Amino acid sequence: MKFSLFFSGIALIISSTFAFDHAYTDYGKLLDTYVCSSNVAYKGLLEEPLVDTIKKKFEPVTASAFDSWSENHQIAFLINAYNFYTVVLILNNYPLETGIRDIRRPWKQKFVPLFGNTVSLDHIEHEILRKEYAEPRIHFAVVCASKGCPELKDTPFTGDNLDKQLAGAALAFLNDPSRNRIMENTLVLSKIFKWYGDDFTEQYG
Repeated sequence: MKFSLFFSGIALIISSTFAFDHAYTDYGKLLDTYVCSSNVAYKGLLEEPLVDTIKKKFEPVTASAFDSWSENHQIAFLINAYNFYTVVLILNNYPLETGIRDIRRPWKQKFVPLFGNTVSLDHIEHEILRKEYAEPRIHFAVVCASKGCPELKDTPFTGDNLDKQLAGAALAFLNDPSRNRIMENTLVLSKIFKWYGDDFTEQYG
């Protein structure tokens, strides 16, 4: 009996550590179906069972399991969680008259289950992603569903492709004339560079 319990415990540990789907298969299906040219079909998502399925993939992740992942897998997880739960927040308050700012303090609401706690979107972005990782390109990847934010992509971020995906997100954001452009002799930049300029200068000078 002790022998079987011992191996049962090992199986449980292995399962909890390695069972997470780092390809984000279900989240990828949701994005591919409901995101087109950065626009999200929120009304269709209201009855989409994949939303609850994806919640059940994110919620059980423990801090110890997360710590065992590579840095790229950690960053990808946090970006995807931020973007997914931003969509969830809008669904929880749907319909909105103008957008996410119709919701009171949307980014400070504690509603995201993370490592056994309930945190806000701001916590994921400012207390974890910005503080724990020297990767300012996350500002081109986290999507706050506001006009000045990056566009939501129709594919999830993955640890295996993170550098390529962040580079692509940065290039797309920088080349978007609605956010960054040259007007005569003046370079007009997104406010992201005003708000988070230190993140970029610390990394790139």
